Amino acid sequence: MVSHVGRAPSELVSEIETLTEQDVTLLSVQHKCQRLKLYTDDQAKTRVLRRAAERVRPRYEPLEPDPEALWEATKRLAAELEYKVSEINEIEIDLRDQDKPIAVVEMADLHIGGIGTDYDAIDRDTELIAKTDGMYCVVGGDNLDNFIQAFLLTGMAVQAVTASTQWLLFERYVNRISDKVLYARVGNHDSWTAKMSQVDKFGEMMREHAILNVEHIGVAHLLVGEQHYIVEATHKWWGTSKLNELHSAMRLLDYGIADNVDVAVVEHRHSPAAGWQLRRGKRRFLVRTGTYKVKDNYAAEHGFWGSEVAPACLIYWAKERRVAIMHDVPTAAAFLTWLRQS
Repeated sequence: MVSHVGRAPSELVSEIETLTEQDVTLLSVQHKCQRLKLYTDDQAKTRVLRRAAERVRPRYEPLEPDPEALWEATKRLAAELEYKVSEINEIEIDLRDQDKPIAVVEMADLHIGGIGTDYDAIDRDTELIAKTDGMYCVVGGDNLDNFIQAFLLTGMAVQAVTASTQWLLFERYVNRISDKVLYARVGNHDSWTAKMSQVDKFGEMMREHAILNVEHIGVAHLLVGEQHYIVEATHKWWGTSKLNELHSAMRLLDYGIADNVDVAVVEHRHSPAAGWQLRRGKRRFLVRTGTYKVKDNYAAEHGFWGSEVAPACLIYWAKERRVAIMHDVPTAAAFLTWLRQS
């Protein structure tokens, strides 16, 4: 008797020939094995898998995608979700009841949570804005340090508190000046939370305090007494030059979303600057805001120089077309008080 288990028919030919003393072919051995239902290990595995597959049948026919139906469904869903990408870019601020000059402080780059942030200066300036008659402010970008992305580990190393604590401290700041806030803009540090988690903490906080949020860029029609000033402002804009801090503000004036702008404000670089150009017979003011994060190894590593506590304080006259720019809240508050009492 020839043992067949686990052996191929080709291996049995010589043994069968010896036992029968006859020549046999491989094909005859294969046919004999099939009649006796003898299989090698590989054949047995294949047979078992085939039988198992025959026992499993889908209960329903698989659905084929319909590209046309998917297209229409995507259009409907995109329309419902349009609020996620829509922005209010143009607003009107009605201060026509004012017959004296007013001041608008462009507060930006506070970087709450940073080790090198001047917290005493933030407290001083917010208190002055809150109590000075005729002084208002804009919540600009980069209110938090908020280094939460993996590629920004060097920034995380110079934070005093975690991002969650920074949001609590930012709310404390907003609570102190919410009555004087005209509107808000978001910065790249603020928006990292939304990008990483899909939770728009900045937008939610502005809605809770009934502060209009123009997000990345906004045009404010500032109606002060008899005057109409057009102010276009953004956190970041292209055309940045280390040799000319006002270059991107010039490009905002040229290629922004509004015509006939009186004041172009750009934040982000931490280096304060201001100036004006005569264009089409009218003075156009160019502004770069400073920062409250005055000690910053991360910024130094990436070539940011000239950091100074210098929010842009713009004074607008109500009865004549006139603008003055300062980068110091105490000085601006004292000057504004003198103007309004004159």
